[in-house]
Amino acid sequence: MFNFPKQDENASVFELIKRLGVTCGQLIIAIVRLIGKGIVTIARTLRNGVAKHPNIVTVALVISLICNAIAGTWAAQTHINATTEKTSQSQANADDFERENGHLVPNAKNLKLYRKLTTEERANKTELYGVDISAYQSGTYGNDVIFADDFVICRVAAGTNVDDYCDKMYQYAVENNKLLGVYFYTDEKAWKSNDPISHAQWCVEQTRNYIGWAMFALDAENPNNKVDTEWCKKWLEAFEDASGGVTPVLYINRASENTNDWSDIANKYALWCADYTVAPTPNPSLNQWDSAIMHQFTTTGETLDQDIFFGTAERWWELATKH
Repeated sequence: MFNFPKQDENASVFELIKRLGVTCGQLIIAIVRLIGKGIVTIARTLRNGVAKHPNIVTVALVISLICNAIAGTWAAQTHINATTEKTSQSQANADDFERENGHLVPNAKNLKLYRKLTTEERANKTELYGVDISAYQSGTYGNDVIFADDFVICRVAAGTNVDDYCDKMYQYAVENNKLLGVYFYTDEKAWKSNDPISHAQWCVEQTRNYIGWAMFALDAENPNNKVDTEWCKKWLEAFEDASGGVTPVLYINRASENTNDWSDIANKYALWCADYTVAPTPNPSLNQWDSAIMHQFTTTGETLDQDIFFGTAERWWELATKH
């Protein structure tokens, strides 16, 4: 699927020579080290019969150290060259994104490449760090988004008011190899004025091009922490159905988790929990979920919320993928 150069016979020959060169280099390193060890062994053998040269072993050890230093330097340079080449190849892959008028095209080729790059870069991570952002914070993202080591989650809409800033963050995330998440803010006003099924279907239509690219979340907030859990349940189910099988995550704060009845939701939908009173943890004193998939635990030096995702990049992609 990627735009790799077409291979020809000459390219194959060059590749063979390159591989032979690496093999020969490794062989030379081994030979140099073997020579050093051999000199020491011979010197120790001769010392017993060459009493007038008691320092022969010392001289041999110095020669051996020089041989090992040469071999070590060669090996280190070989590793540096290999690492540099790998980095260069990764950058070349990122440049293979297809664009129209400077914007990334949300096609299957770009999605495959984006998933490959975001996963490979975080292959050894079991926890991911990022930020969430909305339109009213748009002026600060240029500085604060550096806190997003691994992911960016941006607001799509508040009720039915679309956040036109979201697409800029989508472009940023893909261009900078960050995992992408999006969320829909709802409150008591939204619950009373919108049918949950119709609203979920509307949300899917607003983000049709993000499906398969991002993790989705429903944000349910109320100053008094009383949430219409039945409305949320219907919304989550309707979004999953309208999106063709993407299972969204639920965002609430710990007080809401502790005081509302989430029994019909906790056994199916992952929890993104906000709690600034404790250090990052998958269980900030939860009552109804065994653990949270993500914890919003503080803000940056400016205005962005910081989050930790308890899982791998592959787990993130599982939440973004249709089932």
